[in-house]
Amino acid sequence: MANRADLAPHRHIADPVHGRIELTKLETAVVDTPVFQRLRRVAHLGLASLVYPSANYTRFAHSLGTCHVATRIVQTLRRVAKNRPLTDGDEQVCRLAALLHDVGHFPLSHTTENAIQNAYRDSVTDSPKGPVAVQHEGVTCEIIRKDADLAAIWDEHGIDGEQIVREIEGSQSALLHAMVSSDLDADRIDYLLRTAHHTGLPYGRVDVGYLLDHAALDAAGRLAFRAKALRAAEHLLLCRYFDYCQVVYQADVVGFEWLLEDVVQYVLEQGTWRNLDKDSVYEMVAKGQWAAIDDMCLMAKISELRGDMGTPPHVQEKSKAIIDRHPPVLLGSAERIGQLRDGWLSDTKTGLDAMVDDLTRKLRIDRAFWKVWTRGQPWASVGGKTEEKQDSRWITILRSDGASEPIQEAPGSIMSVLGDRQLDMVRVYLLPPASTCDVEEARRFIDDYLNSRLGSA
Repeated sequence: MANRADLAPHRHIADPVHGRIELTKLETAVVDTPVFQRLRRVAHLGLASLVYPSANYTRFAHSLGTCHVATRIVQTLRRVAKNRPLTDGDEQVCRLAALLHDVGHFPLSHTTENAIQNAYRDSVTDSPKGPVAVQHEGVTCEIIRKDADLAAIWDEHGIDGEQIVREIEGSQSALLHAMVSSDLDADRIDYLLRTAHHTGLPYGRVDVGYLLDHAALDAAGRLAFRAKALRAAEHLLLCRYFDYCQVVYQADVVGFEWLLEDVVQYVLEQGTWRNLDKDSVYEMVAKGQWAAIDDMCLMAKISELRGDMGTPPHVQEKSKAIIDRHPPVLLGSAERIGQLRDGWLSDTKTGLDAMVDDLTRKLRIDRAFWKVWTRGQPWASVGGKTEEKQDSRWITILRSDGASEPIQEAPGSIMSVLGDRQLDMVRVYLLPPASTCDVEEARRFIDDYLNSRLGSA
């Protein structure tokens, strides 16, 4: 696919996280397309900047950083891997897959995608009638295949766009796929570093250089890390856990994301904004219209809903709370460390839902203003030592015999203890608050229930 000249640096970009990012002539052409430039207008962390003011970096910057990290990984492997020689073509397709991996993300990222899954039917499990939901990975692959500007670039440079799609999907090379989609991949490394930089929190400050310098291939040609990098790999997994707890699952961030998800789901179901079902999105891609679907057009719609008297009151209030930055009230919360999928969360949510239904009637506050939120966050998504089948996404550590083993099975690994544990989080939100008396009464009921659940755990 590529010769050495093809990989020569063509553009240098100053970056606050990596220092300098180099792009080839081919990658520069990709970055300059409208569908890629659109990522400048898609916030990576959704509404997190309403809590962390500097956490407003975009999918654009993250995609450049992911390409940079993927390049470092593949170049390390090219130096040290003798059992699976990597070519210039392998390096180029890996870099392109990393560069383009997020090009299909929806406005305000994952929260809008969640609303899409709720608003439209699942193509596998639901009725055959009605619009079908789509995930951003599917949109990404469709863009690589069908966007006219990218197609022209592939033709000019002799690139097989379908090969990039296969690397993103993992259907061609497990090795290259692991560089862009695994527990320790270029995507997650850049995310942690960039989020730490922009939030001011320390959780992403991992020893990336040491980690990447110890990337290797096992006897089967799979991505692994030398035993010397075990602590650095564990540190990255724990940093990701703390990052999720302090950024993604921060109380006000979760509250704002709930409001956003409900508002977006409403406009999708009512058909009063853009249709973002699979057929509509793929049609936009084919017609070159996808570049117009960004955060600005979604926020303009949310702003419009604030004063639209034909909009249900709960949607008006949620839209106003987003635009004016009024987080919902956190009435109660509980956390505990439990076993993976032990049923505590689902049982607790069932009880809270029934309690909120009672409070809705007692306080005469519409159920749409309440939210029972639960999440189970594993210490690391490596699975426990009792897992029967190894997941291809797991981090593996190279053994002295050339084979590799999952990190949770490596001698002395803390993941052998934490791999089957998770942080269970439960919260109850209310918007808008009733009188102080009403809120305090609701708090008492919820706190008593959560304390009883923690006592029974």
